Amino acid sequence: MPQPSAQPASFGARAVAWIIDAVPHALVPYATATATGSVAVGIAGFLVTGIFWSILPECRTGMSVGKRLVGIRVVDTRTAGRLGLPRSAVRWVVKYVAGGVLPVSYLWYFRDPLRRTWHDHAAGTVVHVAAGRVGSA
Repeated sequence: MPQPSAQPASFGARAVAWIIDAVPHALVPYATATATGSVAVGIAGFLVTGIFWSILPECRTGMSVGKRLVGIRVVDTRTAGRLGLPRSAVRWVVKYVAGGVLPVSYLWYFRDPLRRTWHDHAAGTVVHVAAGRVGSA
């Protein structure tokens, strides 16, 4: 597993990773809600996608699919170690709830000295460039 560098991930790298990760988060709920005619099934599709596409991969490796493709990794702010399931879930919920309602939560990146957004603060995380990928940020 790639280790984090000391270099914070760029806003651009984080944005590209988010776009990659957002595609299934949008398509799966839309497809399931449309196919079944049920908003509740669409919400369940969103939650299942979040668990398997983002929460579980980030708690184990610090990388969602998008982060892995871009070469960035989420780590514990204090230890630079793994997040674990509860903090990965908190990070995901704050990202999609606060970020969806208040997009300024993403712009906090430019104000924070460690380049963290609100969901990073909520979970006690920071996003670094994965070792060996310094040029990708």
